[in-house]
Amino acid sequence: MEIFQFVNLMKMEKLSINMIRDRNKSEKYFENFIDNKTKIITTFQKNLDKGKVNENQISVINKAIFENKLYLLIGYYSLGKDKQFLKKNFEKFIYDTDKNWNPNSGYIKILWIISLANLLLKSEDYISYFDKLITKYNYNDWLLDFLLHKNKFNTFTFIMNQPYSQYKEIVNSENTIYNLKTFLSNNWYHSHKDMPWYNSHLDKKFIYYGYWSFESAAIIKILNLNNTQFIDIKYFPSDLI
Repeated sequence: MEIFQFVNLMKMEKLSINMIRDRNKSEKYFENFIDNKTKIITTFQKNLDKGKVNENQISVINKAIFENKLYLLIGYYSLGKDKQFLKKNFEKFIYDTDKNWNPNSGYIKILWIISLANLLLKSEDYISYFDKLITKYNYNDWLLDFLLHKNKFNTFTFIMNQPYSQYKEIVNSENTIYNLKTFLSNNWYHSHKDMPWYNSHLDKKFIYYGYWSFESAAIIKILNLNNTQFIDIKYFPSDLI
């Protein structure tokens, strides 16, 4: 029943939209994107519930449901949904991460999830959970360590050296705000040209959910720095802090 509660919350709650956040697409696009992802999630779950999925495909479908929930959440943020709504729905699937993510699933997804957890949840609610997951796979990464513990590092290496090693230099610099703003404005997006979502806003299909550097906002929150200087910086989700 949880999947249908999740979908119904998404569909039934009225959007309290102040302003669309992502200007690469229209408000109508994101509404259609949300409708499309909601239908995909519902269809996959119904097929699972009715036993229509081959046993060797069950884990694949569960992973697809999980990932589409994440994309749906980001799409809601891009459209302009408020933080409380995002928090409520993020809590409904974040603790399925251990069942639907492993190192083969990709670094970016776990980075987004831990960053969003930092921005939307209280630390005592998620740190232990992700500590166990990272330890289970011996997934050593400086940035993930920083997001979970700030100054208690288990490693100084990076799963994805570029562009994420730059965050270590930014955090340790004397002018973190200036250097992070420069990185976001000049390098962040183009550093991801090998990612499947790069230039996805140009696609006519409903695959674009927004370009957001959630990890940058999480860093500013952890360091307790002034986020108002990032209000007009592209890719920075300033109102999640």
